[in-house]
Parts: sequence; structure tokens; C-alpha cells
Amino acid sequence: MKRLAVLILSGIMAAGALTGCTMNSSLVKTETTQVKDDSEKKIAFIIPTNNFDYFVYIGAMARKTAEENKVQIDCWDAAFDFTKVADFVDLAAVQGYDAIVVANGDNSAEPAIKEAAAKGIPLINYDSALAGDFYAQIMSSNKQMGKMIGDYAVQLITEADKAETVRVIISGMPSSPSDVDREAGIREALSVLGDKVEIETVFPSGTNNSENVQSLWDDLLISKTAGTVDYIFCTNSGSSLGVLSSVLSAGRNEIGIFGIDDEDGQISALQDPSNPYLATVGQDPFSIGKKSVECAIKAMNGERSGLITVDASLYTKENVSEVLKEKQALKEELNAYK
Repeated sequence: MKRLAVLILSGIMAAGALTGCTMNSSLVKTETTQVKDDSEKKIAFIIPTNNFDYFVYIGAMARKTAEENKVQIDCWDAAFDFTKVADFVDLAAVQGYDAIVVANGDNSAEPAIKEAAAKGIPLINYDSALAGDFYAQIMSSNKQMGKMIGDYAVQLITEADKAETVRVIISGMPSSPSDVDREAGIREALSVLGDKVEIETVFPSGTNNSENVQSLWDDLLISKTAGTVDYIFCTNSGSSLGVLSSVLSAGRNEIGIFGIDDEDGQISALQDPSNPYLATVGQDPFSIGKKSVECAIKAMNGERSGLITVDASLYTKENVSEVLKEKQALKEELNAYK
């Protein structure tokens, strides 16, 4: 029987350490004329980091979906390193995988992706939009996520009815297509305020993790004295958590913070009425994980699924408890697959 395999490469790759699973290094691709046996299909799932629930639950739902479809799944745990995505795409081609599902924060793997496609390997893209010939792309609408948080901010700003100009800073990551789209959505929403709003963008010089972002903002808040910043918009979880920590450490609770993603620290901040964290937009990792595996299986049989957009949720201080209840049941169901 022909052994089929799917490699799901996720987000930001590091040295390729394996966690709780293995890859069959002896896997050899045989002639395409042989019959495909579903029981022999094999998925390698690369998790970019276990520090964020978003990716943990994408992986958990991928495992569950693979089990339901009687497809073997091996899980790889990687750390933050964009450059390793290309290495893993190349490895998938060498190891004889029949489909590659890939996310790459800065599009640095594009040459490897093109090379794999040229070899006739179907490619699936998830999490953030990449350039290439993909059988499917599964992701949230990043621009719409930015617009969701921006629209809510406009609502609060309008209700506050401030006479003076509103000073906004966007804390993001210009090398990430997702962050660029989210910033575009934020700016589009804020544009209805016209000349009443001033917008500035800042970003850390290194990796956009919460520690680097906090270091950046610790310095910025020294020069950005009280009264010079009204709101900070964050385009990812690293920015959201880093900015929140810096604002709290500096005692600058007069600054309102809007974020993206729904990690524990963000949700806890929303549940505190006195916390300056005002709202965030959370993606749906359950649907992304499920559809990634389903589309990979279809791709191995030559089927193209196209663009699949997954809805996001707006969390505010008023609705956070209600939204959490809706997601808690799914999280409990996936505990066995984490």
C-alpha cells in the first residue's frame, strides 16, 4: 500500500524538536499508481509554540479530527523562528509527504513552498495568508478582526464625547502579513473620526514576543508622558500582553488598551473592571484545526477547497463571561488531545 502523509507546518518554526510524538524517517513515497488506503494516511502537525492556547487548541482539534478520520497524526513542537518553516517544507518533500499544510508569519518560506508545489505536492495554508498555489487557505479575516476592534473603540470614543484630539498608537509587527492586515482594519475603522484622531505605529526591533514588546513600551512610556497617549491598539497576543504589562507597571491606567487574541492574560484583564484592557478579538482555533486536517485529506485526493474564512469573536468587559462559556465546553472536550 502507498503510505500517504500530510505535514502541517505552523507559524514560527524553531529547531524542530519533537514533543510527545515521532516522525518516521524511513517514510518513502512509492508509485502514484498504487491504491490509497485511508488507514495508512499520516499527518505530521507542527505546533509553533505551546505558550499560546490558540495554537494548543489548533493542534488538539487537529488530533481529534485525524482520529475521527482514522488518519495517523504525529505532533511536532517548534519555537519562534520564521526561518525554519522553509526547512520543514523541504523536509516534507524529501520525506515523501503527499501534502503540506503551512503557516509562515513573514512569507520567508515562499521559495520552498513554490519548489514543493512545482514537485506536484498539494499545499494547504492556514493561520495567515501566504503567496502561492494552495489547495486551501484556512484563516480568520485579519482585516475584519482589526476592523471589529476598531469599530468597538470608535463606539467607546464617541460615547466619551471628548472635545480634544484622540491620540492612538498601534503596536504591531510590520513583517507579519496578518498584523499588516489587522492594522489596515483598525485604521479603516478609526477613519470615521476624521481629523479627531492621530495615529502612530511602533514595533519592537526583535521578535514580537511579550517580553520584547514590554521592553519597548517601558521606554516609550517614559517619553510618552501622561496626557500624550489615549489608546493603544495591539495587533497580536505578544503585543497585547507586553503593552498591558508595561502600562500596569508604569501605573498608566489612563491609557485604554485594545488587543487581538484571547490568551489567559488578556481574558483575565477583561474580567477586571478596573483594568485598562478594554476589548480583544479572539480567533476560532477549533475550526481552523478541524478544517486544516479535513482540507489536507481532500487535497491528497486532488480536491481544492479554496479560501475558507473562519469567524472571530469580540470580547468586551460586558460580554467576556458569556463568550467564555460558549468556548469552555469545546476546550473540555479537547483536553484529552492537548
